[in-house]
Amino acid sequence: MVMQIHKYLIICCVVFVVIHRTECKLFRKSTEDKDDRKLTTSDKGDKQKSNIKHINYDNGDHYEGEIKDGKLSGRGTFIYADGRKYVGQFKNNKFDGDGKLIWKNGDMYDGDFKNGERTGSGIYYFQGGDMYIGFFVDGKFDGYGLYKYANGNSFVGTMKKGKKDGYGKMVYADGKVKSTIWKNNKIVA
Repeated sequence: MVMQIHKYLIICCVVFVVIHRTECKLFRKSTEDKDDRKLTTSDKGDKQKSNIKHINYDNGDHYEGEIKDGKLSGRGTFIYADGRKYVGQFKNNKFDGDGKLIWKNGDMYDGDFKNGERTGSGIYYFQGGDMYIGFFVDGKFDGYGLYKYANGNSFVGTMKKGKKDGYGKMVYADGKVKSTIWKNNKIVA
């Protein structure tokens, strides 16, 4: 039920962005909020150590967050030596749940992860100004979404494995709208 509501909210956000030619911040959660807990209190009132850990890896990567059964699980921040940064939920040492992944070049994904991949709903911001709002499967655009170009043009429609595929509309910056059918990122009708 929650996932269905989330899908409808994304569709509403897509429509809002196209109509108003603006950025939708409806799903931009503050995953940057740091978990400051150093101690937790049990029901009996005695203090216990929290499961927040700091790990520095030999390759230069760094993790700060929750650990369960020796694995990254719960909320945390992982900073790669190459400059990438992930803030969000982990499960069994993989990104899993709500999170934000930021690349060194400025690209950013804010949304759902499953088993280490961008899967579910999310927003991908490209450093050049383009933006995609919609659904992802295994890290690629897949399902209904909006691709907004930096030049003001937009595509609203279906994507498959990262490419336009199926019915869609091009909404141009000058206000013109063109309905199209796509296959493998090419217009077929």
